[in-house]
Amino acid sequence: MKLLQTLKKMNVNDRENIVPYLKEDAVHFICECFHNVLYTDLKLKNKKKLSKALKSKCSIHRLRTISSSKRALPSKLKALKQEGAGLGLILSAAIPFLTSLFGGGSK
Repeated sequence: MKLLQTLKKMNVNDRENIVPYLKEDAVHFICECFHNVLYTDLKLKNKKKLSKALKSKCSIHRLRTISSSKRALPSKLKALKQEGAGLGLILSAAIPFLTSLFGGGSK
């Protein structure tokens, strides 16, 4: 959870630069968040608005690469690095949901 909050607070350039240094588990976690926000029926506020913003600011091909369970880690890393703006949008939607899911951010 701390990873998501830290990434959300970073500016786009910093996110793009830090992605290659993330551990494999962190990359898989972020990719799973992308998948859940994009393709599952989560009770997210403003999901339509988020989807519209992602389509206008992000590459749909890269979003599919990131959220795919069949893609190899190097291709996901490359897509995450290129999709700095999309990372922030997804995390801004996912963090409040995940925080509420895990008991309001308790340790």
